[in-house]
Parts: sequence; C-alpha cells; structure tokens
Amino acid sequence: MKNLIKKILREETSKLTDEQIKAGYDVMNIITKDYQWYVSSYTPENEIVLINPKKKECIIRFNTKSNILYFFHKLFNPFFSRYIGMEEEEFRLFIKIWVEDVLKKEVSLITDYSYSVSDMIDYVIKRGKQIK
Repeated sequence: MKNLIKKILREETSKLTDEQIKAGYDVMNIITKDYQWYVSSYTPENEIVLINPKKKECIIRFNTKSNILYFFHKLFNPFFSRYIGMEEEEFRLFIKIWVEDVLKKEVSLITDYSYSVSDMIDYVIKRGKQIK
C-alpha cells in the first residue's frame, strides 16, 4: 500500500497524464527491446547501466550511491514528443518515473549526457553482472 501511495504521488507531482505515462512506457519498451541492465564496477561508485551489447550503446546510467540518473540526450526525439505528447522537460520527468519503477530505486537527480562512454560499455559487457 505504501509503494502504491508513493507511486501515485510521484505521478501526480510530475503533472503527466495517465495517457502520457502509458504512451511513454510503450515507447520505452520499443526503445529498450535489445538492451540489458548491468551492474557496473567501472567507476568506484557502482552504477546500473542500460546497454545494447550488440550496438555497444548505453542510454541510461544510474549511480547507486548518489541516486543520480544519467540518460543519453538523444533518447528524446521529436517523434516521441508528438507520439507521447511530452516536451523534453516532461520526458525527463517521465524517464525518472520509468527508471524508479524498473529498478525499484529512488532517483534524486536526473541529468543528460552527450559524450561517448565506449570504454565503459566494453568494460561492463565483459565484466559487469547482467540483471533483470
């Protein structure tokens, strides 16, 4: 019951409609189809990362110590904006909700990144622990 109340409050404070959230989940299921979650020890602070091992592409990184969520800035695009009815700032809030639901961890801060993390991706695929 406590988790349900937290989820409802979080969604209400994001100001996203139920339809937007459902459409966002549909889009994320499509985007992340070939991606895997890994626990990474690449940095001194463990991270959970969402990687496509075939493309060697990371779109989400979550620092488990600071609860900071990093997402690749190209994750948001104009097509999604029209389909899910979200502007970029609303999409950032949605990503926070989605990650909290998937990982069952609270996100304290969300930020985007645009740089390559190819060294980290190779390391995680070889040495990281796949989860989910």
